[in-house]
Amino acid sequence: MTNLLQSNECLLFLQILISFGGVILSFKFWGQTGLFAWAAFITVFANLEVNSFCNMFGLTVSLGNVAFVSLALAQDILSENYGRDAAKKSVYIGFFSAIAVVIISWFSMHFNCLDGLDGGNHKAFCQVFGAVGAIVLASLTSYFCSNHMNVWLYAFIRKYTKRIWLRTQFSTWISQLFDSFFFTGLCMLCVMLSHVTGIGWFNTQFPIGWDIYIELSLTTYIIKIIVALFEIPFSYWAKSIYKRQMN
Repeated sequence: MTNLLQSNECLLFLQILISFGGVILSFKFWGQTGLFAWAAFITVFANLEVNSFCNMFGLTVSLGNVAFVSLALAQDILSENYGRDAAKKSVYIGFFSAIAVVIISWFSMHFNCLDGLDGGNHKAFCQVFGAVGAIVLASLTSYFCSNHMNVWLYAFIRKYTKRIWLRTQFSTWISQLFDSFFFTGLCMLCVMLSHVTGIGWFNTQFPIGWDIYIELSLTTYIIKIIVALFEIPFSYWAKSIYKRQMN
């Protein structure tokens, strides 16, 4: 039982419940403002988590998938209840938050700290935020494009169906398909630039090769589709919360 709870697959489902539950709680207690706050937090977290890889369902995938889909859920709730402009606002808030963290952490890493007093905490800080570099630039570029696409797709399909689950799945599946292939492609491009120019900042640690590109893009997308299916009950839950708040 302990080994099962420690498996990546079990941790994935627990992370889905916690993350999507966090979206619902943010919405229940603080409404639109809570979802904006979630967008700011989860965008920063996802762009740090995406640097890690693991094996899941026999597939090699990058982390951050649950975080990115939970952001899509928050945007869909905003689109559904407050309109397209509110959802677009969450995209800008998340983007600004991530850029701010990158800039501020860069300055923080360049302080000359006393390792003897902080027990090496500054080195640990630099290891976490020093990895941002090109991979976060690629992630933010992909984030900005794919999330705008998600907002537009949700508003578009809303004209043709009243089914919330269909609107949610359609917008998430299409936008995340773009995100998975575009982000992986940008990371590989940065690695090639690193080899050509000799500038280490461009190195995202992604291996180069079309087979690797296809594998990582597909496996990441498959996990996102699995995660996106869990959006359905949470979307209807959010809608019921909104209706109660309006009564």
